[in-house]
Amino acid sequence: MKSQPRLPEKREDIYQLLNDLAKRARLLERGRGVIDALIFLYRTYPEIPSNKVMARWTGIPVPALAALKGELIKIGILETKREFTEEGIRWVEQCLKFKWKGYPYPIEETDKVNRSLVPWTESTPPSLNSLLAQIKNSLARRPSADVTLDQAKATIRTIIKRVGMLLQFGDLEGLNVLVLGDDDALSLALCTTALPRKITVVDIDERILHFLEREHDNLTTPKSELQIVHADLREKLPEDITNDHDIFFTDPPYTVAGLTTFFARGLEGLHPNSPWARGYVCASRKPRTMQLFQNHITSLGWYVSLFIPNFNRYEGNTRLGNTSNLLRLDHADESWKNKKLEPIPFKNRFYTKEDLFT
Repeated sequence: MKSQPRLPEKREDIYQLLNDLAKRARLLERGRGVIDALIFLYRTYPEIPSNKVMARWTGIPVPALAALKGELIKIGILETKREFTEEGIRWVEQCLKFKWKGYPYPIEETDKVNRSLVPWTESTPPSLNSLLAQIKNSLARRPSADVTLDQAKATIRTIIKRVGMLLQFGDLEGLNVLVLGDDDALSLALCTTALPRKITVVDIDERILHFLEREHDNLTTPKSELQIVHADLREKLPEDITNDHDIFFTDPPYTVAGLTTFFARGLEGLHPNSPWARGYVCASRKPRTMQLFQNHITSLGWYVSLFIPNFNRYEGNTRLGNTSNLLRLDHADESWKNKKLEPIPFKNRFYTKEDLFT
């Protein structure tokens, strides 16, 4: 019998394999579909449900799942449609760095599946209670908000909800995550999970960066690597952190200039071949601002794949009603890599006090 080729272990080769699998299985979701399928298989293993149930959770059609499983069997990740090989389990755990089991995927044996995209829009996931206990004291020591930079600290519950959101959608484990502006200290919570490979924080406020570095050093539990970068996000990202991340998360000034500028920095930070490439943006509730922002990202090949109103809650941000929306952004095809980032509109109207669209 012909032996299976060894599964890749280098980052670039893993990206290539996942993208190739998507092409061979003809997934409309591209490499992201392969990731979603593998996460589902791993989190429900050894009691992987039927393709019908899996389709309801992943959103991938049953024929496409069947084709993908066939490809996974060919390369030795799966033994059967519901069983990993020993090498397959080793690979997803050691190379993809999958760790999280079970929640948020319940084992469903019935055809009646209630698929809730965001089960914790108003509460924190019970499975993250231990994380809440670990970071509560650190978050209480966050520096005061600098309103001239549009800072407003998210509540601790919101921070945990963000972690749960990223975890549910497979946007933490083994990844390089870029956080653009972090007066909320989301990066500390992400590091405490020890799930990402690396977290990079870029901020203009040195108080924030010193705080994050100090608190990260004091963490006693296993933790992810934290990279601190002092930079003005109105300018291009420093070259040594461009094209190096899988996910970006940002809570920018809620103006057209602020949203589009931080989005541009997020694109600069993404690795062009990462099948994970995705962004999360906390955003304004002003209709005209959001229309202009969405027009902008659409012109670059991106779209809003998930919108959760009032997901974020803040301490003392009364001008915006102490809340903001959360957008998950995905790209429609690979053309975004070659798009030229045009000058940011309304660049002289960067902070909310200068906003044209009040």
